[in-house]
Amino acid sequence: MIHSNGIMGLVNNEVVFLMPEQQNKEFKRKYGWIDKWVKMTGERARIDAKANKTYIIYEKEGKLVKEFPDGTIIPFHKKADV
Repeated sequence: MIHSNGIMGLVNNEVVFLMPEQQNKEFKRKYGWIDKWVKMTGERARIDAKANKTYIIYEKEGKLVKEFPDGTIIPFHKKADV
């Protein structure tokens, strides 16, 4: 699934959600429901990762990280982790 704020999908049977850093809260979108939809998509990715005993990948502070269902967050290194 691709949308303007990120990408969610399966890679090697793992749930992957790539999301840019949170935007300034002052910014107003033409369609306000999009922010809520993006947040819900990220929450759904976490639920799917927990159910499948895997992790999600997203951007945090300009770098990709893995978040495990137990809340552990570690840096994602593309070559070593793929």
